[in-house]
Amino acid sequence: MKFAAVLTAAFFCVFPVLSQTDNYAYFNVKDYGAFGDGEADDTAAIQAAVDAAYNSYGKSGTVYMPRGVYVITDTITLYNCISILGDGHDDSPGGSVIKAGASLPSMIRTAKLNGHHLNIENLTFDGGEDTGWTIGWVLDLQDFLGSRVAGIKIHNVSGGGIYSRWTENYAGSWVNWFVNSQIQISGNYYALRLGSSDSYVNGLVVTGGMGLLEERYGGNLYRRCKFENCYNGITVTNPEGYNCNIAVSECLFENNLNAGISFSFADADFNCFATVTNCDFSNNYETDIELNNASNISIAKNRFKSSNPACGYNVKTTGVSDRISFTDNLFAAADLAIPGYNSCSVGNEFSVSDWPADSPQFWSEAVIWNPGPDGWMRVDFSEPFDGIPVVIAQTVSARDPEPCVTRVRNVDCSGFELLLEEWDYLDGVHAAEVIHCFAIEQGRHSLDGLSVEAVRDVQAAGEWDSFEFAGSFETTPIVFAQLAGDNDINTAVVRIKDIGVFDRCRGADFNNDDNINISDLSAFAADWLNQNSGIKSDLNDDSSVDYLDYGILADVWGYSICSTQGFKAYLQNQESSAAAHGTENINYIGISPGWSKEGDIRVGSTALGSEARWVSYGSSFKEPFFLGSMQSCNDSDTASWRFFESGFAKGGVECFIEEEQSLDSEAGHLEEDFGYAAFGKKDIVTPMGRPVINVKDYGASGNAYADDTVAIQQAINTADAGDIVYLPKGAYKITSSIYLKSGVILLGDGDANTASKILAGADMPAMITAEEAVSGVYITKICFDGGSYQGRSVSNIFRFTDMRDSTLDRIRLINTTGSGIVLRHQSRRNYLRSCTVHADGWGIWLDGWDCIVEDGYCSGGYGSRISGAGGHRIFNSHFDRALIAAILFEDSLGNPRDVLVRNCYMDLNSIALKFDYDIALNTEISIENCIFRASSDTDVYINNANNISFEANSHRSSSEHFTYAGDVDYITLSGSQFSVPVSAEGVHSIYRGNCQN
Repeated sequence: MKFAAVLTAAFFCVFPVLSQTDNYAYFNVKDYGAFGDGEADDTAAIQAAVDAAYNSYGKSGTVYMPRGVYVITDTITLYNCISILGDGHDDSPGGSVIKAGASLPSMIRTAKLNGHHLNIENLTFDGGEDTGWTIGWVLDLQDFLGSRVAGIKIHNVSGGGIYSRWTENYAGSWVNWFVNSQIQISGNYYALRLGSSDSYVNGLVVTGGMGLLEERYGGNLYRRCKFENCYNGITVTNPEGYNCNIAVSECLFENNLNAGISFSFADADFNCFATVTNCDFSNNYETDIELNNASNISIAKNRFKSSNPACGYNVKTTGVSDRISFTDNLFAAADLAIPGYNSCSVGNEFSVSDWPADSPQFWSEAVIWNPGPDGWMRVDFSEPFDGIPVVIAQTVSARDPEPCVTRVRNVDCSGFELLLEEWDYLDGVHAAEVIHCFAIEQGRHSLDGLSVEAVRDVQAAGEWDSFEFAGSFETTPIVFAQLAGDNDINTAVVRIKDIGVFDRCRGADFNNDDNINISDLSAFAADWLNQNSGIKSDLNDDSSVDYLDYGILADVWGYSICSTQGFKAYLQNQESSAAAHGTENINYIGISPGWSKEGDIRVGSTALGSEARWVSYGSSFKEPFFLGSMQSCNDSDTASWRFFESGFAKGGVECFIEEEQSLDSEAGHLEEDFGYAAFGKKDIVTPMGRPVINVKDYGASGNAYADDTVAIQQAINTADAGDIVYLPKGAYKITSSIYLKSGVILLGDGDANTASKILAGADMPAMITAEEAVSGVYITKICFDGGSYQGRSVSNIFRFTDMRDSTLDRIRLINTTGSGIVLRHQSRRNYLRSCTVHADGWGIWLDGWDCIVEDGYCSGGYGSRISGAGGHRIFNSHFDRALIAAILFEDSLGNPRDVLVRNCYMDLNSIALKFDYDIALNTEISIENCIFRASSDTDVYINNANNISFEANSHRSSSEHFTYAGDVDYITLSGSQFSVPVSAEGVHSIYRGNCQN
């Protein structure tokens, strides 16, 4: 054992960070005279930059505000296709500061009938309340359509936050994104007033004031938001009498003066057709949910933790309310006053004080190696565990080229001791590596939908031994194993292999095939029965002599045979060591591969050898954390693995297998199966610190007439993994397919509007594709135009047979006779975020597995389609005007199982959801918290499908809600709102807690 002493920081290189605007064709406000010093009046300069962008070619562009404080004394007016971008941070809302220098009706306003397709991002708005200024609305977004507010912070304001509204009937204000922002309000003002519809509110934090006001047309989707210290977190009203049709999921409401959510209407028995699921309500003073004249609301799987609300109930009812469905909620209150004659309560628990954990307790942190005098480093958890957890800490950076491994010891509820050790033949002096450490409760768990088994302190030694899982995994898990003790001082690494189902047995090689396995028992049983037929052979006393007696025979011959799941492991010393490693404790964690339900955890595998290889975990994560482990022993030479730190900024990590060289200098290692688990919050890629390749430097014109195909392709071919291929604003005509390669980022200007557009100038099978498998691709802020209005025929805008761990973010697809995004066969673990798709064919076609669609808008054409392996997650998305189905589930290459559709909005489709299979299939599909507003044929069509769960959905449509054909069973209809009578087809199906008009 060689304790690793620490080298100084001078050992490492420091790399410069590029400015956000280096190499980008933005309209920088400082070029127009802005100071950003917090003193000078920058109003005129900012408006001049906006006007310059609007008056430029294409009447579009991005106005950039470098880091600073910009004082304004008049309202800044934005126009169609003009985005304003600050210098922000990846990990928190806010950025460049716009500060009020006077009282204003608004700080930024979109012009009347001129607020389409723009973006406001990475800015902090300071309303100047501390200096006496008042603001009508910080952002007055008139006729806001297809636009985005993201990564902003509003504070120190006496006035309202954001007002999204129509100025005239049908002027257009819908399909907008309000995401990842923070709004702090004081007084009787709203943080966000939605007078528009069909929008996405995701990751919004509102503190103080009146909270959020939902009014007029509705159709908005709320997910993963937090409302605290407001009057009401969300107030839902509709003075003009329209149905609200909203969905609220996975939100937190705490410390609000009146209610977490208030549904309050002037008209008695107002048909809301709203859903509230999977939310937490805590310490709200009057009540958690207020219902005033509110009907047709599904309230399911929420946690009402306000233990002593002033009204006495977690749900307060006034006026005439009815048809409220309460299903599977947890209430701190002792009971529930159920309103009306047609409401229902099923599966709820009351007087709850011991609140169940949403997931197992776990902790992760990247630590810098800094040992104490004894060579070990104490690492403390951020919060103590309830019991002693399982610790894995073998993800080590490659700052120092000397091979090394880790071990842990003395794990307790508050932390553990960590050792970074070089191999015994080395000197033990080592750089301060980054080590990713992970701890989780011992036992079997579901970690946001992923099966986990964590075991600590089992014994391993210098020979292969088998370790069994206590439970089963549906697919072969990824295993992470850690040496956890110091019984043998020789440096060692845990090697594993043969993960999966295996037979454990002992006994003789009865069939002479040089293996001892279950076939020996079969051979012996056959021979025994032949020789002894009818003579004392009914060993299990079932009056029959047959192979059912084999278990008794196994006992007779000393066998112990069973089929189980597990893996094999041993402790491997350096190659020059003649002795096997002594017995030590190890920890191990098995995790099922795939994506977690929220997309914040990705577990997978790839091939890895001694040559460094990019391991992509898909879209960029905020504060990523990475576990890795060899899953095989194809090469018996002693080895571990390391990573390069730079990769974590690019949605992946560069890894390699590292052999020690105690016996010889040869360090090449055969490829092993390499498993990984990446943890973090999904994030967008930013251009900070990345090489930029401008397509115009390769001859692209962007004038919509010249052929830019060759120039764009050359730029892509030149790029290395992690490089940005940048398309400044313009229309880039292509006449043949563009072929992508792994790791490349395509970045345009604006926010999925017409600022940067790739335009089809000829018929083609696909505008964007690849000749081989690709991974780690990122495409954002570009419009793709199929040119159908010019007679062009494009079969697909995007078509990939094998795209993995890639992201399509804020792109817009229009004017195509074919399909929009087609991910076929082998495509997996891709993330489609805030994409708008208008296609005559299929909007989105997922034929692989484990993809996520979030905050998307698909309109027209056939609809969207899911086939293949499944495992997909569709969150917070809007599907309308589909000719076949908003989402068609079918079986082309395999049963599309384990699909989750949550918090989505279906409107004006022929059929909203169509499950259509040739033979009866067990689908394991869940549809949760969705709004079905209008369908011309039926909301849901089910043919030959079993095991589909519909929970807490709202069916506003006057058409049939469910139509069945073929073999249908095991259908669950729970806690939903229906306008017409429905039934759950099949003798094993369940109908519970639903309300019908």
